[in-house]
Amino acid sequence: GISLIAALFSFGALVLPLAFRPDSLPLKVGQVSSTSIVAPKDLTYTSLILTDNAKIEAQKSVPPYYLPADPNISRTQIDNLHLALNYIHSVRADDFSSIDIKKEDLLKIPNLNLSDVNATLLLNLPENQWQSVSQEAVTVLEQVLRNSIREYQVNDYQKSIPSILGYNLTYDESQIVQGLVIPYIVPNSIFSEEETTLARQNA
Repeated sequence: GISLIAALFSFGALVLPLAFRPDSLPLKVGQVSSTSIVAPKDLTYTSLILTDNAKIEAQKSVPPYYLPADPNISRTQIDNLHLALNYIHSVRADDFSSIDIKKEDLLKIPNLNLSDVNATLLLNLPENQWQSVSQEAVTVLEQVLRNSIREYQVNDYQKSIPSILGYNLTYDESQIVQGLVIPYIVPNSIFSEEETTLARQNA
């Protein structure tokens, strides 16, 4: 008897709240429910916002694409240096011009931008030292331009010149070589907007 009554009481405690539970809660949009509401099943949907954000992040993760080093660019720069050196040689060998006129001629060399100090040093170098300096300048430029140089790396390669110079050069000679070589160090690996765009679209 007592166990039967206890069983009925327990059954009622479990079933009656469910029986009297309303089919829907009296809530309006914006209100907070006082009880936890569990969905009967899991639902998923495609979020356009999250998808667009994922596409943007995928594009950002693709680094800029650069073309392989173009040997034609390197050859052109080396040829330009040879032309400048030949011109400097002709100015040095001009016996009919004064030192001041020769210096003006050197300072007018396109794209070289020699400093006044380097121009004076160039004119005062003995011929054997000038030959050593000019040969060293070509050697150093050739060595630097063997690398694949991008536009943001130019400054680093220019700064690396002292570590490449021969140890037999004097301080003045090394300054002249740097002044001759630096202007001809340019990017030889060019940014490709087309390849970069394609890679980002694929991402």
